Amino acid sequence: MRYINLLFTACAITCFSLGYAKDNNYRPAAIESRHGQKVEQLSDSNFSDKISKGFTIVDFYADWCAPCRRLGPTFNNVANDLQGSLAFYKANIDTCPASRSANNVKSIPTIILFRNGHEVSRLSGEVDEAALKQFITSGMGR
Repeated sequence: MRYINLLFTACAITCFSLGYAKDNNYRPAAIESRHGQKVEQLSDSNFSDKISKGFTIVDFYADWCAPCRRLGPTFNNVANDLQGSLAFYKANIDTCPASRSANNVKSIPTIILFRNGHEVSRLSGEVDEAALKQFITSGMGR
């Protein structure tokens, strides 16, 4: 038991020193991609309304998740490249627990493509821009 406590403490110190833990009070309303496309932050209160019309894609992530932090810029860049063809959103699992649970998100990062509020396809793990674009275009039937 002592070994587990020491291991947990070491992991926590490492995460904090590397910056994986952030100020929980900071929640941007939108995150800007490289060319100005806005990727809107979702909340449990607006999640259903935002995904209910047309094709939408949601990146489920957490501030403390290293793979999520690496995927963030990729997601934002693809949002800019595919601007106008579908809506791009991000949902922090720590601030959207009901949305995470309702969509059965078990691991992060998880990206879910929706059409009119219904899941079309999902992708878990870190991917590059080409793979993310392929996931989206195949899910949209293009």
